[in-house]
Amino acid sequence: MGAVRDQVRGLVDEHQHREEADPGQKDSIEGLRKKAEDKYIALDQYGVLEASMAAKVRFGDIQYDRAQKVGNIPTPRIIASTPSAVEQFEAQRDAALKKDLDEAKTDWAEVVDLAKKGGVSNKWSQHANENLAREFPDDFHALRQELIQGTDTP
Repeated sequence: MGAVRDQVRGLVDEHQHREEADPGQKDSIEGLRKKAEDKYIALDQYGVLEASMAAKVRFGDIQYDRAQKVGNIPTPRIIASTPSAVEQFEAQRDAALKKDLDEAKTDWAEVVDLAKKGGVSNKWSQHANENLAREFPDDFHALRQELIQGTDTP
């Protein structure tokens, strides 16, 4: 049992050192995300409400999708037999998941507040409202937009 624990600690240390030594992949991903966000932010100078709302909704969607991918990370087989290592892995994964979901919630809530202040209802405010109601039902309650279907003449 002690040998397995030492092996797991060694792998965790190696992984942490690898992350510290090679931050290139993380920096690359963050760089691409920042580049996409900058394109939307550049639209703010024109003062177009819909473009600003679209940007915030998309930022929230990016964070939500990332959280879903983080949440789907399986427990590595090497630590599956060690309950303490599994617990630590899940705690770190859940912390990353909560951070991304909180960012998405903030972005979507800003769009909903902006829409309420401006008296605007468009596809972006509706999308943000539905996302908040779906992911955070205790905090946000949204009515779904009615389905509109034409009728056939007799």
